[in-house]
Amino acid sequence: MTENIDHRQLKINAFNFYPDIIPTEEMHPSSAKFIVVETGDERGKGLKGKVPFIKNEYVAKLSGVLVSQTTLNTIQISPTLYFSDQWFCRYLLHSCDPNLIINVDSLGGRLPHSTHRAPGPGHHRR
Repeated sequence: MTENIDHRQLKINAFNFYPDIIPTEEMHPSSAKFIVVETGDERGKGLKGKVPFIKNEYVAKLSGVLVSQTTLNTIQISPTLYFSDQWFCRYLLHSCDPNLIINVDSLGGRLPHSTHRAPGPGHHRR
């Protein structure tokens, strides 16, 4: 049964959300942990977790570029700076009660994010 397996210890061969031009990193988001789904409302598509996450656990390492303008693919990380990731972050949904936070203190443009609370599989990442 999957609930007895520590998913952090597994080496699963699943597709990476990022294209081949971005070097693969161990904690990059993959289809083993996340799925892009239709939300069934005006939000369009969003991410859902396929496995349970523990509160404050790093769930993925993000890759992208820093830009000065906002787009559908960006997350604001300072008053004048945005992190652009069109392959994974674009599907994070906004929430006034988020179950995920992005750690913007990391260096190198690779921003890991962790869970804010401990949502189970099947919940939208927001």
